[in-house]
Amino acid sequence: MNNNTKLRQYLTSNNASSTLGITGRQIADASQAQLKQWVTDLGGDPVAVMGDSTPAPAPAPAPASTEAEDTLRALQDLLGGRSASVDMDKVRDAVQDAIANDVSPSLEKMQNQVDALSPLADTLDKIADAMKGGTSSRLPLAVAVASGNNPILELIQPYYDSGSANPTKVCISAPPSYGKSYSISLLGQSYDHCITHGCSDDMDEWHEIIGGATPREDGNGFIVSDGKLANAVRLASKGESVLFFLDEVFRLSPKVMEKMLDFLAPQPDADGIKRYKLTTKHNDKGVLETLTCDMDNLHIICATNLCEVIPPEAFRSRFLFKHVQFDSAMVANIATSVATKFGITDAADLGGRFAMAMERSREMKASGQLLTSLDIRNLETACTHSSDNTGASVLMWMCANGLDGLKAWDSDTGDVTLDSINGVAELATMLA
Repeated sequence: MNNNTKLRQYLTSNNASSTLGITGRQIADASQAQLKQWVTDLGGDPVAVMGDSTPAPAPAPAPASTEAEDTLRALQDLLGGRSASVDMDKVRDAVQDAIANDVSPSLEKMQNQVDALSPLADTLDKIADAMKGGTSSRLPLAVAVASGNNPILELIQPYYDSGSANPTKVCISAPPSYGKSYSISLLGQSYDHCITHGCSDDMDEWHEIIGGATPREDGNGFIVSDGKLANAVRLASKGESVLFFLDEVFRLSPKVMEKMLDFLAPQPDADGIKRYKLTTKHNDKGVLETLTCDMDNLHIICATNLCEVIPPEAFRSRFLFKHVQFDSAMVANIATSVATKFGITDAADLGGRFAMAMERSREMKASGQLLTSLDIRNLETACTHSSDNTGASVLMWMCANGLDGLKAWDSDTGDVTLDSINGVAELATMLA
């Protein structure tokens, strides 16, 4: 029961209508202040009636009002249905003053907040774009793209959406150990399976790709097993999403590239739907098995270093080539991404130092001072073996253990060249 109800019950119980000459309607419509006054007129204590022994505080004096406030209050009365005398010119002036003094700062503050949030909005846009397709497995990919730390991944991800048709097969070419495999492995996380085949010019390469006869473990005869590509097509034929990655694809022999041509060009079935087809080494009564899968389920991607090998034109035409030139800022971003993956606390500083040292090592390799240059794998190894998760610890391990492989040697004596030793010492100084 609220206080007004208590006061009204007190008045009706004590015959306020006859004693004070007020009606029941007046009691029902009265404010609390009026009810308290009538209770007092009847000789009662309003505070006691409401059940509160604490005396009610004296009302605070009304603050002096400005002319604009008086005018606005009059306008409020008018809009509320109560009569008031309003000078409309004053109302207009008061409204303009209110807008100038109160609303404009609020709009400016809101604009500042919008400006501050714009980088977040851009990031969310990138995540939404990379998440296109609706599969939750693309979230790690989307976050990696939005971070801006993996430009190679950002370059290839628009062409690859797990579960959607992919008529374009991309081949990324970049300097050695530039983060191509690492970036594609991140892309592979958005698929049910990511199958990698490291290409070579071995004479048995084709059998490693599609499979063949393999000795049984017990030594009694042979079994037919799937190669990497046959395994990928078989999984895709069951409706699972597969990313098939041909690493260092230019190392394939020309004969293997020629054998891959037919497979890399999907053929339409009876319904006109293009499907990948692969003949395996499995057979049923002498008839070799042919696997088919939708282009939605099997996506193919390649990576290569640019070297002296030039693949046949027919093979190259099956791919959309994306060439990535060396760029120190890009390497810094990739190195930062790798360090972040390993939980290194000062990943950005580590990435920047590593990128500068890698650029210098490439110059030394080109001049013959070093056998090879620093690469992302050197950083991954150092992150794996460092004593703690700080960038300083990673660089300390790299300088002490991870640079010997860069040194050149004298082919006559087998001794590491002094020039190469000095080059590695210079790199260690840059890293430390």
